[in-house]
Amino acid sequence: EIGTGDWSSDVCSSVFWSVRRNPRSALSRWSTLRPKTCFRNSRPAWGDSESSIVVDKVSKVDTPLETTAFVYFGRADDPRFERKLKKISRALTGSVAVYGMSFVPSRTEPGAIFQHAGVKRIHITYVDLQGRYANLEAKCHAGTDWTIIPGNLDLVQMFCAEAFPGHEYYWFAEDDVAYSGDLAALINSLAADSSDVIATNRRAIPPNWWHRQFLKLPQNSSADFEESIFLPFFRVSARFLALLYQLYEAGLSGHHEATWVWALDESGCTYSDLNAAAGREVYTAQSHSIDLSPGSFVYRPVKILPGIRRNTLYHPVKGLREYVRDVRLRRQRARRRQRQLNNNP
Repeated sequence: EIGTGDWSSDVCSSVFWSVRRNPRSALSRWSTLRPKTCFRNSRPAWGDSESSIVVDKVSKVDTPLETTAFVYFGRADDPRFERKLKKISRALTGSVAVYGMSFVPSRTEPGAIFQHAGVKRIHITYVDLQGRYANLEAKCHAGTDWTIIPGNLDLVQMFCAEAFPGHEYYWFAEDDVAYSGDLAALINSLAADSSDVIATNRRAIPPNWWHRQFLKLPQNSSADFEESIFLPFFRVSARFLALLYQLYEAGLSGHHEATWVWALDESGCTYSDLNAAAGREVYTAQSHSIDLSPGSFVYRPVKILPGIRRNTLYHPVKGLREYVRDVRLRRQRARRRQRQLNNNP
């Protein structure tokens, strides 16, 4: 889990060899260890006034005046997200304001802001995004069945920052990010950095990057898309989010990992790589690889657990079930590529 790195070597070894010998059997055996309850089932319906959870219509709310907020993003129906968020809240208490954020893919119900276990949460839906960003037709595709994945997750993050104003900077972390060290120490060590964006893996856009075809510049803009960044874990300033909204309003659209770099250069905002800002190697990756692998902080392959190296970011850490699914998918792709090579010698 993010902010905790105390993994048992016996558990790691047992999981590894179980998967190696028989993935199907291991998945069945280890999945029995997962909790049987689900946050979705324990959480009251939106607007349930009799619940102990305070639920409000999504709108701007009063927030503490801490300079920095930390927003942890995960699935609302995942009990693991609930446990991780509680740990993060305890670890960061006194350093930053902590919020939980989930995207609920409803096209009929608005989201909600509520308090649970001492942490303020926000659930955001398509209704919220289309209501707030209907004027961003190039980015939001108002009136169509567009999706936030791939490439529109930044609209969720922008909406969250607007719902929790009063902060100069916002950290965002997805729930498949793990840090094998003291998260509060990492966040505090970067507090003096005034960069508008601190992120990872800024690099030239790979020539075979599928999302490139959907990138669109504002009218009368000549600079092309040249670079991208990796955004499962990053810090962004409220100033840059406001400027980004204006550029989206002007017609900028496409996958946010590329539009953000273009917007940074166009607006004159500043960027720092996480390794450079921290003054040490917080993550590793290979910029020439489309998946950024091998390394600790990559797009694929999926990891069961974080590595043993301390004070390091790992991604994607998804657990055994997702690991087995990823292995199967990669095997299928490998077989498909091999068939194509055999058919086209």
